[in-house]
Amino acid sequence: MSAGTKYGGKQMRRICSSSRVHAGLLASAIGITVFGVGPAADARITSIVLGAPTSPYGTATFGSVGQYEQIDGIAYGEVDPRDPLNAVIQDIDLAPRNQRGMVEYSTQVSILKPVDEDLGNRTMLLEIVNRGNKLNPGYYNVGATTANPAGDGFLENRGFTLVWAGWQADLVPPPNVNLVTMSAPIAHRLLASSGLNSSSTPRPKARRTSSLPRAPIPQAMRPCRSTILTTR
Repeated sequence: MSAGTKYGGKQMRRICSSSRVHAGLLASAIGITVFGVGPAADARITSIVLGAPTSPYGTATFGSVGQYEQIDGIAYGEVDPRDPLNAVIQDIDLAPRNQRGMVEYSTQVSILKPVDEDLGNRTMLLEIVNRGNKLNPGYYNVGATTANPAGDGFLENRGFTLVWAGWQADLVPPPNVNLVTMSAPIAHRLLASSGLNSSSTPRPKARRTSSLPRAPIPQAMRPCRSTILTTR
């Protein structure tokens, strides 16, 4: 794990002193988020770059745990397209590969934790974000709003560490909206018989479109739950 350039002095040493534990837990969490729970496939987090901490709750303190800070960053990973267990990833065989023959991706990461980690309960609550939106701590903290994001501070008073990681690469955040997303490579159609990506063209993109009706739709006109409209 590497700290952002804005870290310095004592602050950086404190973060890096527990970086090995952080990296292991965070990499495991991101792996579960992106690939789900199942048989082990060949995939790994190669690096995690974190920015400087911010104070989403200002100077508020939570019982014996104290103040909280938020650290945002990007986790970089790669998957092996030759692993049969990775064949479930759409068009992975058409994705560009690095020098190691792996397919690279990155995901945004956000961590909300006690400033003094020794006062926390050493328990991480990982949220699989909903279309890039953070729902925690609002699911647990009574009264959490935009103006009062901590609400009654239920999780913070108990020392939980909250982690979010992106898993959708097709999200385009609206202006002034911070979504937790991921970046995935663009699939290419191979043209050369050698199978090298240097002689390839982008594969036509599939676009998913959704809309909200302004009036009730008759039952007979409603699509089934599994309907997904695509354009090519």
